[in-house]
Amino acid sequence: MSSVVGITTVGVSEDMFSNQKQTSGLGSGVIVSSEGYILTNNHVVDPSKTTSVTVILSDGTKKEAKVLWSDKTLDLAVIKIDPKGLDLKAVEFGDSSQVSIGDKAIAIGNPLGINLKSTLTSGYISGKDRVITLQDGSTMEGLFQTDAAINPGNSGGGLFNDQGQLIGINTAKAGNSDGIGFSIPINLAKPILEQIIQNGKFESVVLGVQGIDVSKYNVLGQEKLPVDSGVYVHEVLSGSPADKAGLKSKDIITKVGDSKVTSNSTLKTALLNYKIGDKVKIEVYRDGKSTTLEVTFTEFNLKNVEKKTNSYNRNRNNRNDINNDNNDNNGNDED
Repeated sequence: MSSVVGITTVGVSEDMFSNQKQTSGLGSGVIVSSEGYILTNNHVVDPSKTTSVTVILSDGTKKEAKVLWSDKTLDLAVIKIDPKGLDLKAVEFGDSSQVSIGDKAIAIGNPLGINLKSTLTSGYISGKDRVITLQDGSTMEGLFQTDAAINPGNSGGGLFNDQGQLIGINTAKAGNSDGIGFSIPINLAKPILEQIIQNGKFESVVLGVQGIDVSKYNVLGQEKLPVDSGVYVHEVLSGSPADKAGLKSKDIITKVGDSKVTSNSTLKTALLNYKIGDKVKIEVYRDGKSTTLEVTFTEFNLKNVEKKTNSYNRNRNNRNDINNDNNDNNGNDED
């Protein structure tokens, strides 16, 4: 399939003695627009580790690529090549929400290297909404599980249905186990791609809370929360959309729009569907009952703002310069 490409990278790494050495990597990607936009995995082209990215088309043509956007948590990235003089064929998208266990699944990529480019393996969707733990301890949620072979080099390649439509981006396999691979549902990437292709960049909305997964809190906390899943709000950022909507510390976010929230990861995924100016109903568990609040997403900069805590830890109200990392030392996430 000509819409699946090979990707090679060059980077620089340091050992424990600060000695630098050149590194190389390989993976796959999928052409999502004839204008040269390509979807792949963050771990294939991670801009913090790579100095150059080269795309190898199905006819062997090599083109330098620029990383436009990447996200470690989602393990997705969008890169772009100059389409001038190229006859690029964009993939046809499927609807990953319509995928069922037992559906045919076809993985296409470059397993074990460019010499095996556009290798096709087939199998079935053997699971949905899978959660996996990566080597660095982070988790990925909402994945398809398939027995179509996914090997090193296949990462970033496409998972297709029996109509040749893209339903997922291959991301990992379970250790050394054959027949257990995982793919990111394509619907997750659609709003990101839409913004990038239209505007050249992706700007995610900010809710403005710092929270911890309920499942983690129930293990680490001194008290057990009354619900089994969701995001326990530890702090609310002053002036944020969450603050203006009336979210408070100790609220538990359980739903955003039609999307169930079970963790910070699913909260982040739910927010991808919205842009500045959108309004959405958010369900929170508060004082023993479910409450619905309406949030309007406005432009909000996480840098140089105060953390506001409602009814919790009031003495921290004047703290500035919040670090916009995905995780802090307490395992809390900011969305």
